[in-house]
Amino acid sequence: MIKAAFFDLDGTLVNSIGGLKTSMNLVMKQFGFDEVSDEQTKKYVGNGYQKFVDCALKATADRLYAKAEKLESKDPDKAMELEMQADDVMASYEDACEAYLEVYAEHYLDNSDPYPGMKETLAKLKDMGIKLACITNKPKVPTAKTLDEAFGHDYFDYVVCDDGIVPRKPDPTGCRNAMEALGVSADEVIYLGDTKTDMQTAVNAGFRSVGCLYGFRDEKELKDNGAVYLIKEPLELIPIVESIR
Repeated sequence: MIKAAFFDLDGTLVNSIGGLKTSMNLVMKQFGFDEVSDEQTKKYVGNGYQKFVDCALKATADRLYAKAEKLESKDPDKAMELEMQADDVMASYEDACEAYLEVYAEHYLDNSDPYPGMKETLAKLKDMGIKLACITNKPKVPTAKTLDEAFGHDYFDYVVCDDGIVPRKPDPTGCRNAMEALGVSADEVIYLGDTKTDMQTAVNAGFRSVGCLYGFRDEKELKDNGAVYLIKEPLELIPIVESIR
């Protein structure tokens, strides 16, 4: 019996790639670093904003390191200069994180909408008496505002986010808190996500996992990290839940 459905937020409930990329690229422009693409953004997000910033900086630094390596024999002075520039890029991590939080606070809702069919899927689950939880590594304020904007105030029965207290996914602590609050056991939960972090979270918590192919990562990553089911659109979840029931 499935009594609760736990959802990741970015790339699962909401297609937030626009706000994430816009925010990061404004920071990269501010610091004079390389901007990130849609594909890079999809690859870098999912483990909290700190990891997103680190990956974005590393992309610029790696480009400079690679260029320096090619010049080592021809122009060692220029190679050293490029290596120092790359070191400076990575040294700006703390400042870039601070800047990202400021920018993201203004742009996280840019082009961030529920995936087609998601509202209908959630409504059907509610009609079936299934409790809904959102389990995300997104900070507390943008999590609340994103959910309110997309689905309405207090639509979810329980929300876990990066509040600085509960460990981030794939640690299962937040999921266990949600289970306790909703009065369900692990075998009564189905968990949806779009990244390896989500699949690892489901495995760590003992949940049935559903990999969302419409999200940010590919089938191989989801399968390699424990996805039990795969769906190409949100409404495909309903027959899965019905078959388990």
